[in-house]
Amino acid sequence: MTTYLGTAIRTRLINDTDVTDVCEQRVYPQAFPENVTFPAVRYSLTGSSRQPLVDAASGVVESDFQIDIYASTYLVCHQLAKAVRETLQQYIGVVGSLDILGIRVVNQMDLYEPPVDSDDVGLFRVIFDFEVVHGESVPS
Repeated sequence: MTTYLGTAIRTRLINDTDVTDVCEQRVYPQAFPENVTFPAVRYSLTGSSRQPLVDAASGVVESDFQIDIYASTYLVCHQLAKAVRETLQQYIGVVGSLDILGIRVVNQMDLYEPPVDSDDVGLFRVIFDFEVVHGESVPS
């Protein structure tokens, strides 16, 4: 069975105690579930490009991944962001069946999302853009 890149990213994050000490296993693809508890992490594939050889596919993919970290305090948000960055940045290895050839941070941004209403709390947010170079199977 082929491991999807998002699954591999999630596996790396939930197997890192520095990450789970802050957000337990609240690491979700694309959207948070209703009534999610923060801090939490959300990840999305934002693009992929394949590097062809002259007459065939190379089996190497460069994928862009966005990871959003949310927390109710600035300190916790940045503590979790540091843990996420440290477990992914410069990683080379195999997760499941996916061969990851390298991960690098391309961009990082801080945001604050104010409360929607008086019963709500604002959220601090760190956005990472990662580039992940990985293998994929090539039809023969």
